[in-house]
Amino acid sequence: MRYPAAEKLEIIRLVEQSHLPVRRALAKISIPPTTFYRWYDRFVEHGPEGLEDRPSVSGGAIVGQEPRQLRLRGHSRPQQDAGA
Repeated sequence: MRYPAAEKLEIIRLVEQSHLPVRRALAKISIPPTTFYRWYDRFVEHGPEGLEDRPSVSGGAIVGQEPRQLRLRGHSRPQQDAGA
């Protein structure tokens, strides 16, 4: 679910003012901690404007660029059988 910037700011203020530990406050309002801290970091660095939605970068290809090879650390590409 996407939250508008005003609602993100309201959630940040709510958690800041809560007497509960951050994780417990977030659990009560069903916000994952990673999501909250991403919002919080943007807020601290850029103010309320940093909470505005940004364009998605996942899954989209940039026109005119070659696709990148995905490399997983510690994993090599499976070997193909010579007879196949």
